[in-house]
Amino acid sequence: MYTIGVSRAAGATDPKQRLARLRELLTNDAPTSWVLGASAVLGTFVAWRVFGVGYLLGTSDFWSWPAGDASMMLTGWEYYVHEPWHWPLAHTFGTNGAAGTNILYLDDGV
Repeated sequence: MYTIGVSRAAGATDPKQRLARLRELLTNDAPTSWVLGASAVLGTFVAWRVFGVGYLLGTSDFWSWPAGDASMMLTGWEYYVHEPWHWPLAHTFGTNGAAGTNILYLDDGV
């Protein structure tokens, strides 16, 4: 019973009845699958409009030639991702330093 339209045949042409129906739709619990589906569609649409398809797919110039601080962040991320798991977690030896370095100093902010 989650219909959004109001049928004219049902006699719901009165604005008060339409408002009551809208209030009912907004206050009733919707199925979880509908809420998750609507959230996924809305989130995908907003990300597409804000960032663009190339950014989301990793094919834009930002990922190939990042400017400013983003280049250091992506370098730190690459070191962190390709490092085997060990303790402490944020420490990497990929920078060729004798004692390694903490990736937080590479502006990675993990």
